[in-house]
Amino acid sequence: MIRSKLALALPALLLAGCASIGEMPPRAEIVMPDNFVFAPVDASAENLNARALLPSETPAFQALIKRAANAPDLAIAVARIDAARAVTARAKAERLPAVDFNASAQEQRSNPNQFGNIPGGAGADASRFSIGGEISARWDLDLFGRLKASQRAAQKRLDAAGFDAEAVRIALASEVAAAVVDWQSLAAQQAQIMANVAAAEQRAGLIKSRVRAGLNPGLDAMRADAVVEGLRAQLAPLKGDETQVVSRMVALTGASADTVMAELNLSNAQWSGDAAPSSAPSAIIASRPDVQAAAARLAASDADLAAIAAQRFPSFTLSSALGLLAFSLGGLFDSDAITGQLGAGIAGPLLDFGRIQSEIDGGKAQTKIAFEELRKATFTALGEAEGGFGRLAAADQEADLLAAQAQREADVARVSASRYRAGLESLIAVLDADRTAYLAQQQAVAAKGRAQRARLTLWQVLGGPGTAELFPTSQ
Repeated sequence: MIRSKLALALPALLLAGCASIGEMPPRAEIVMPDNFVFAPVDASAENLNARALLPSETPAFQALIKRAANAPDLAIAVARIDAARAVTARAKAERLPAVDFNASAQEQRSNPNQFGNIPGGAGADASRFSIGGEISARWDLDLFGRLKASQRAAQKRLDAAGFDAEAVRIALASEVAAAVVDWQSLAAQQAQIMANVAAAEQRAGLIKSRVRAGLNPGLDAMRADAVVEGLRAQLAPLKGDETQVVSRMVALTGASADTVMAELNLSNAQWSGDAAPSSAPSAIIASRPDVQAAAARLAASDADLAAIAAQRFPSFTLSSALGLLAFSLGGLFDSDAITGQLGAGIAGPLLDFGRIQSEIDGGKAQTKIAFEELRKATFTALGEAEGGFGRLAAADQEADLLAAQAQREADVARVSASRYRAGLESLIAVLDADRTAYLAQQQAVAAKGRAQRARLTLWQVLGGPGTAELFPTSQ
């Protein structure tokens, strides 16, 4: 009877599992352009390295990047890798047999009256002692790949966690480099302002000597002093900017402000980056860790969907057990105490009233979300790379033009001073020319710092080439 019922149920189980997932909608093709529009036309892929766009050789960067290796953000990312690795190990272990053991000893006493009226002279043992142990094993054959798909999904999520950690490393390196570049730029601006102050004070001293000689009115000395004080006032905002740079590094590295300032001051000369490198957009975008993480999550969603669909198929399980059961300690060594069991089982859905189908529909939605997130990450990376090239080109052009303007304004101020000494120019015109020259020089220095900052941004959006060399000991 049992065999006949099993014979009737088995085809139903198999038919229930043979239902297909259904046709997946076609995925849109992610097409990359042949080249970057705003990239330099003479750039090549061979010079795509960290040294072109990152101050990796400066002592300040090298000192601070070692501290950034212990940053909380990176520690969190590495911990997430460990968590994903544990999930992957569990998914792998699920495909292997499970072996358990148990041992027990118990004594049970019953009321003899529960057996009813016992004839006289007949005894009933009200106590019973038993002792035993068993080793059992079970193994899911995974004929339809449900466990294998789950393991593949876990592995892909582990890969995604690794790419996320790489993105954190890139962000940390970019933040440290930005602090170094900003600190050097602020120092250069302060040096330029101090040079301008010295020149303005020299001019004011000459004017005051002419005032004392009665050659100029006292108002001229006041005007010259106003120029000096205006220059000195520009130093205060730079000090505030320095404080912001130090505070960012304190929060990032956990070091004290004194330590951060000492390490920032290790680099005296201002870093000068190389020309912007380029490569095929497809190669650069594919190397970005956020795009790689999105692709890994898409693969994990596909594997999850396969594991869900495999629930429609029956599962086959092998089981076995070997043990001892005796009612006294001495009986454990009798051959009769040996017990054993060997079996196989099959189980699968018969009528689930759409439960699995709803999970499949949900899995399809998750894969669509993952694919659209991959498209979003890809096109975001493409846009950021184009913007990085464009901003760097504009920043370099601005720096060159402002440097040329500063030189020209300095020439104007020099000629104006000569004409003043010859009596052909008024003092107001000279001081105005000095102000314009001072401002142009400071703008040129600040523009150079912005151009270097643009290189750091481009390095980050290009996927942080050379990041592995910056964090050799990170996991």
